[in-house]
Amino acid sequence: MAHTADSSHITHIQQEPGRLLWAINRIPTWIFKLGMGRLLGSRFAMITHRGRKSGAHHTVIIETADGSIQQGRLVYIIAYGTRAQWYKNLKASPAVSIEIAGKTYHQPRYEFLDKAATERAIASYWARYPKLAGWMARNGVFFYPGPLGDHPYAPTSVAFYLD
Repeated sequence: MAHTADSSHITHIQQEPGRLLWAINRIPTWIFKLGMGRLLGSRFAMITHRGRKSGAHHTVIIETADGSIQQGRLVYIIAYGTRAQWYKNLKASPAVSIEIAGKTYHQPRYEFLDKAATERAIASYWARYPKLAGWMARNGVFFYPGPLGDHPYAPTSVAFYLD
């Protein structure tokens, strides 16, 4: 789902990443799996979570929305909202670990944020990475700043605490 820049009108919905985005998303995954996640600094993190049905460990690479690692709090936008598999898994059981900037934090504390906090996180991301956010919004995989509405694919966000 994407919104136009000047309103909350939905322009189109992309329920899953397309092939190109899927391939691009795999690059940081392999960097982490090769043990070189520290090269990505604090912009990306790898969350290991437990499958709610299988119990198997899964990983997801996420990009910080607001660059808040200095305060020990990391905010991430869950682009596919409550329908994302890793969101459902985190709702069902605690995260196993989060790896960021070469450090691994086991059983990190986290909380799911409300719609207003998600809207602030999106605005923060746009301020930090306007060209990338614009490209993703035009291609239906990110959101323009503003009201999110109640669409089933509206994003949500999560904050991890590194203590």
